[in-house]
Amino acid sequence: MARLTLPDSSWNFEPETGDIWGAIRPGRPLLHHLTNRVAAPVQALAAAALGARPLMSSFPPEVAGLAASSDAILFNLGTPTGEGWDAMQTLIRHECFGKPLLLDPVGVGASDTRAGQAKRILESGLVSVCKGNASEIRFLARGSSGMRGVDAGDPVEGENAGILARRFGCIVAITGPEDIVSDGERTWRVRGGSELLPCLPASGCLAGTVILACLAVRRIGSGVLAGLLALKLASERAERRASGIGSFQSALADALWKLGSADASSGVGRLAYVRRLSAS
Repeated sequence: MARLTLPDSSWNFEPETGDIWGAIRPGRPLLHHLTNRVAAPVQALAAAALGARPLMSSFPPEVAGLAASSDAILFNLGTPTGEGWDAMQTLIRHECFGKPLLLDPVGVGASDTRAGQAKRILESGLVSVCKGNASEIRFLARGSSGMRGVDAGDPVEGENAGILARRFGCIVAITGPEDIVSDGERTWRVRGGSELLPCLPASGCLAGTVILACLAVRRIGSGVLAGLLALKLASERAERRASGIGSFQSALADALWKLGSADASSGVGRLAYVRRLSAS
């Protein structure tokens, strides 16, 4: 599919974001996840809560047929398996059927295997969005990071998103207390969110699913911003109802379930255009 780009500072986010959020439930997009075993149930619940249909098969003999009928595809490198990697290579050979492809390079700096897989996927030119934490994106952009396991050990640096976006022609999103999103030329910050969200296992992977749902119904760069904003708002609402991490997870699913186009007005002041990054 065509390369996605982010809107510039003149973007009126509220009507477009509302349109994206409002299109998911009636559209019931099919979201094909090739994901890790820790994240899969969390992502399936998030997709269903938004009104999308989650699909989690990575069985190589059937993966091409399933992906061809999906609306958007996600590759997650969190718990690498031979079967999962074979499935991803199969979809790369099919150029992912022209669907939006989100890469989540979980723990990419933790092993040579993950690093090699992420590089091959990015070099295919098929990735629409690469979403990771600060250390994952730093590793892909600069070849080093402070990562331990799959956890971020580096501050969020917007320039790393710009470097990676320009190198591979995709939108790059760094998730954290303040998300950074860049297409290599335009950069946005997404503020807010609950302090409980990072405590939830696979919360970063969950963000990938919310973004994917938005891209599945509207193949536009602002869908990345709409997805991150949705999760920020939903997590804040969930925190007000939660008494701990267990009830927070349930409340987060409920908040995503209730999210609609009218909620876009709650995003005022949370999205900020940063600057036009140089092409150097």
